[in-house]
Amino acid sequence: MPRARIARPAVFLMAVSEAMEKYESDVTLFLQQFLKDHPEVPEKQRRARATWWDKPYDAQQRQDFEAARVPKKPYEYYSDNP
Repeated sequence: MPRARIARPAVFLMAVSEAMEKYESDVTLFLQQFLKDHPEVPEKQRRARATWWDKPYDAQQRQDFEAARVPKKPYEYYSDNP
């Protein structure tokens, strides 16, 4: 069965492109509505990130960690005793 041919593919692609430009998924719409209803959430996210990730760098502490590192054996399952 022969395929239907699109008379002007460029015009069709432009129409599809414009439609996709305006498309918003259900998830996007939900998140936009959620953030409108709960404007405090972005600030809570920033504070939580700062709690766990945004820490000041302590060069002395990092140097102490590196000095205390124990070298790893090349293969864990060999015993030290022959």
